Amino acid sequence: MSTDIQDIYCRLLARNYTAELFADARLDGYKRSGRGLLADCPFCGKPEHLYCSLDKPVYHCFVCEAGGDWLDFLQKQRGLTFREALQHLAQAAGVRLEGFDEAAYRQKARTRDILEVAQRFVSTQLGAATVA
Repeated sequence: MSTDIQDIYCRLLARNYTAELFADARLDGYKRSGRGLLADCPFCGKPEHLYCSLDKPVYHCFVCEAGGDWLDFLQKQRGLTFREALQHLAQAAGVRLEGFDEAAYRQKARTRDILEVAQRFVSTQLGAATVA
């Protein structure tokens, strides 16, 4: 059974894994805020500045700009390797990993990030064009 990271994320989001991830990470003072959770940032220490979405497997600190997906979070916060973080999430999702290609995942993630930046740029330009 070959499982990609998006399948793992979908399974975990469906069972509201975000709060469990924060609890496992021992983040202080996390609370619900809009469509996500706020907690004290483990990277810069600022209270209630780390946001983790309940709809997507992403986090972002509004002070130190730390951010990324749950894989990045586990690697930075717990000092895990990519493979260890992936195994942790797969185990939490109840799936078995076989033949996962880290390089292909990183390339897809980079492409996605570039497309999101391009989309924001085009949206901004279109908004500026209609105002002018």
